[in-house]
Amino acid sequence: MVGRTDGVTDNVYSNGLLHHSSDSVEQKLDELRSLMGKAEGDPLRIVGVGAGAWGSVFVAMLQDSYGHLRDKVLIRIWRRPGRSVDRATAEHLFEVINSREDVLERILRIST
Repeated sequence: MVGRTDGVTDNVYSNGLLHHSSDSVEQKLDELRSLMGKAEGDPLRIVGVGAGAWGSVFVAMLQDSYGHLRDKVLIRIWRRPGRSVDRATAEHLFEVINSREDVLERILRIST
């Protein structure tokens, strides 16, 4: 964990990504909810359409950043019917993705 003087705590993952945890994330989410006209108690609903490799990673990153604010945002993923993936398989896929630096670099390039 990396400490900062501005009240933000950064968790550095083994793949080099940072996860910010602070009130500022919740404040930014509140601002977005306000801009979209969301009333108190009416969560912002984010749906990722498509559970392919990129869609799954993107939704997982959103869930990692905002999933702890379930009273304010609900994050879901839609996929076409077919073979379901159990939790253990999904966790393994994320471990593989996180261990591949080239994949992570592509994700970071696309998201910036």
